[in-house]
Amino acid sequence: RTVPLLMGVAGMLEESGLHDLAQQQFNKVTVLHYSRPMATTNAADETEGSLVARALLGSARCYLKMGEIPKADQLLRDLCAAEKPSVVRSEAAYLWATLAARNRQTAEASRRLMLVHPTLAGSNILTRASIEMMFIEVATGERLVDNVGEVLATISTLPAAEHEEFIKRTYRTCFERLENKSATADMRKFVDTAAQGPHAKILPLTEFYLRLGKMILASSGIEAFARYLEQVGPGIRKTGAVFPTGVDILESVATGVERQSKTVGGYL
Repeated sequence: RTVPLLMGVAGMLEESGLHDLAQQQFNKVTVLHYSRPMATTNAADETEGSLVARALLGSARCYLKMGEIPKADQLLRDLCAAEKPSVVRSEAAYLWATLAARNRQTAEASRRLMLVHPTLAGSNILTRASIEMMFIEVATGERLVDNVGEVLATISTLPAAEHEEFIKRTYRTCFERLENKSATADMRKFVDTAAQGPHAKILPLTEFYLRLGKMILASSGIEAFARYLEQVGPGIRKTGAVFPTGVDILESVATGVERQSKTVGGYL
């Protein structure tokens, strides 16, 4: 009775966003399980063992929310190694894959996603894993950036509360793929389209435009950079984003050039 009660309390705390308190309750479940005398395996033991696996997964989720990545990584690794194919291992594998993806370890993230069971995993986890695989395919060039609509359509099947996070990741993944290719014309087309699209208000458009501007400045010089700022400034402001004026940025660039010139001059 104690273990299910603790699991219920931990679940409510986690849903309330009290991740530190929830993790403590999840941890109590595992401590109670492993501190009791060894018993003969029976149905009750197997049920409790399943609860312990869920508690370890709950602790991992809480650690992720609290930013304690090494602790979460170890728990997820252990669950994926020790658990048979199940709902628990599938969610653990998905979360473990997202950690590899954060570090741009696309091959390892893909390998971990393969541990998500196609029939035992819950529908929400299957959808998330599918989206994560799409991100990997975009990042590696296996999926064209032009197919962003397919990713967004899949995201729309998730609970509404999760849409914004995944939409932002979709656009960032696509932008960074084009950026890595130094495809300035495609970057400009992509960001201009995003600025006119339905998600403009939640996207980091200012950051995208400035990163593109930095690339134009490096590849084409100050005049091309100035023209670019004149073109994109008014449009981006219409989206409601705060965009520095061309004068502000050019002044900043000029100050940087002057500072570098003085530094070099000191060695002459």
